[in-house]
Amino acid sequence: MKPIKFFPVFSIALIITGVTAGLSKNIETRTSQNSTALGIRYQVIIHLGVSAEPCNTYLVKVENETGQLVAPAQRFIPGVNKYSFIERVSVRENMQERRVAVLEEIVFPVDNVCATPLYTIPDVKTGPFQVGQIYTFDLYPNSLPKPTN
Repeated sequence: MKPIKFFPVFSIALIITGVTAGLSKNIETRTSQNSTALGIRYQVIIHLGVSAEPCNTYLVKVENETGQLVAPAQRFIPGVNKYSFIERVSVRENMQERRVAVLEEIVFPVDNVCATPLYTIPDVKTGPFQVGQIYTFDLYPNSLPKPTN
């Protein structure tokens, strides 16, 4: 008698579990699609020449025309040449501003850390920047001798 009562309860539990899992998956998928759709993607490519040897710590940044970060900065890692950034926007409209990709040295209080730091001309792009699109920046660091005082 007990096996007869067990199977209906077990089958109802399986049905409820399946429905709950299916509903939660649909909600998660819709939320993740909305979060990526409301962003402007930037890809910064570092073209490090053979003569350029990084010996300090650098940050890869994407800023607006006033110098404010549009996405969190990332630490430059030698050997990694592509860095991706997502600027979150709250409205689906084209951004008409400028975006600047820079490779910036982190200055430590110790002198003579690096005899030849990298110098990079920033890459500037002017909008419109469209939500859901990817915009590429190219940076070409060069080694320069450190100026003597």
